[in-house]
Amino acid sequence: MNKAATLLIAVCFFVIPLTTDAQISYNPVSMGLGGGGTSYITGYDALFINPANIQLREKNYRLQFSFAESGAYIDTPLRIRNAGKRFDTYTNLFNPPGYSEYLLSDGDRETLLSRHYPAGRLDRQFRSATSINWFGIKWFRDERSYAFSVRTRQSSRFTVGRGWYDVNPVETNDGFEIDRTLSHSFQTLHEISFGYSESFSFLSGLFPRISRFNIGIAPKIVISGASYSTRYADSYTQSDAQSPWVRESSYSFESTGTFSEQAQQLATGFNPVVAGETQFGTSDLTRPAGIGAALDLGITYIFTFGDDLSLIRRGEEATEKSLRLSLSVTDLGMIHHFDDPFRSELSTSTSETDDPGSLSNYSYSGAVLQDFQFLAADGIHPLQEAGIQNRGSYQSMLPTSIQSGVLFQINRIKLMGDFSLGLNDNAFQSTKFKSFIGAEVRPFSFLPLRAGTRLATELPGYYSFGAGLETTYFDVNAAVQFRSTAAGPTLEPVAASAVAIKFYIP
Repeated sequence: MNKAATLLIAVCFFVIPLTTDAQISYNPVSMGLGGGGTSYITGYDALFINPANIQLREKNYRLQFSFAESGAYIDTPLRIRNAGKRFDTYTNLFNPPGYSEYLLSDGDRETLLSRHYPAGRLDRQFRSATSINWFGIKWFRDERSYAFSVRTRQSSRFTVGRGWYDVNPVETNDGFEIDRTLSHSFQTLHEISFGYSESFSFLSGLFPRISRFNIGIAPKIVISGASYSTRYADSYTQSDAQSPWVRESSYSFESTGTFSEQAQQLATGFNPVVAGETQFGTSDLTRPAGIGAALDLGITYIFTFGDDLSLIRRGEEATEKSLRLSLSVTDLGMIHHFDDPFRSELSTSTSETDDPGSLSNYSYSGAVLQDFQFLAADGIHPLQEAGIQNRGSYQSMLPTSIQSGVLFQINRIKLMGDFSLGLNDNAFQSTKFKSFIGAEVRPFSFLPLRAGTRLATELPGYYSFGAGLETTYFDVNAAVQFRSTAAGPTLEPVAASAVAIKFYIP
């Protein structure tokens, strides 16, 4: 067991952290551990991460419940060290100021290029997200464990090509390229989930040591708020310095709810700058615009060792020495979009040109519908050129992903690693591998101290710190994350999870 555990931990720390994207969970415990939790999270919030863990418990209790557990991650193109100003910037994503506020100075342009497009990188992805677990409850029975939770999550993800900020082409294997890509997706999801977990006796106990094989399933109803997705592809390639530029471009847009009202106005000739300055209220963004259903599924195989008999003495003592191996599939389902659906597109076109496009005088910050202004530098937006519109309802996949994780626990020390793979591109994730590592140490049994990181080859990294106070009847946890760059760690805050209290009834 010792050799196996050592090998698995080595895999977590040295093999898994290759590329990364969104966090698996935004609760304060997971955030403090770097953003993972497929094997670690065992409370009611395991419904959305790995329902098999509902059968596990970190302390002895019959009932657990909590209110308004929340977290937020805010990525910004330009550096913002002040947490208060970062929050104001996040608020402006939904109520954008005048377009002139995004005007670039020469210093800002150089900062964007050095900060996000090093070594000739062609594009950069950014993401901001919030999650609120409004209410959650978990309870144990003799053979099974159950949980129920209601949460809202919101995400904005956008990608900006280097060509908007730099006129110099990037040398590639095939010649030279200028990338003026711009994509942006925004969505709000309200979820009502109920699930259970139990031990699968056929596989439990296959090894000489005490072990349990847990399975869990959590069906849920999903209500979508207003959403939109814009994808503008515009690349210029050149085989050599004497050849003309070959331009390949395309455009697509789809939306529901209040965003469709603005898109319809733009498509019929409304001023793009004025359309992009529309103010949105909370009710506009969260009003039901689609409905769907989904499943979260998971398995966890847990081994205990030493004098830990918690798997046999269920309900009498908590697990303290164990190795957990987990696998889960989350958000397996679809949404039917019905509220004022709007879709339009321009098919791919290819042409030769001597003009590889001009620089943008503005930065793209990810404010909702900011592309209305950003893509209309010459007064014409691609949506106004598309012409053909589809107003029929449509379906889309939820952000389905596959997670796996490992956790090694020995008394007051826990080491964990996760990786996740998204199966589709949307506001919540891309199809890149995501990896997280973290550790928890308890100098006292009631005082967990956590640290973690996400390591990225293509996206900004961060490092996390978290702490808690855990008693028989309640837990209090909080976490914060700071940006990490190629030059080293910084004190620029990018995420935080509000102090959350979980209550327990023994």
